[in-house]
Amino acid sequence: MEQNWISRLKSGDPSALPDIMQSCTGYVYTILQNISRNQLSKKDLEKLTADVFIQLWRSRERLCEDMSLSPYLAAITRNCAKNRFRSMGKHPPIRQSIEDLMLSDPTDLCQDAEQHEALAG
Repeated sequence: MEQNWISRLKSGDPSALPDIMQSCTGYVYTILQNISRNQLSKKDLEKLTADVFIQLWRSRERLCEDMSLSPYLAAITRNCAKNRFRSMGKHPPIRQSIEDLMLSDPTDLCQDAEQHEALAG
């Protein structure tokens, strides 16, 4: 089913985003909780969760249909969290160095999404 999500997004299917939100909100919220390390309120986490899906919709043309949606969501989630911390004048409590990324668990979706982002950018 997830394979179909990217093609639906890219084609501008208006029902794609609600379907993705229904299935992936918990995934995004959990990533935000882990990234924030209890430094963001529940209200902030809920707003950021919505922001992730808005950003996903806005960047839908750049998605690669050969990829899973999870790494894209993880990267967007991480970037939204970093931007929120910056807007608060705080340093995000997220791994920052390339050494940390290289030493992290290879199954880490954030790392996978960052590597994909770096290759695509």
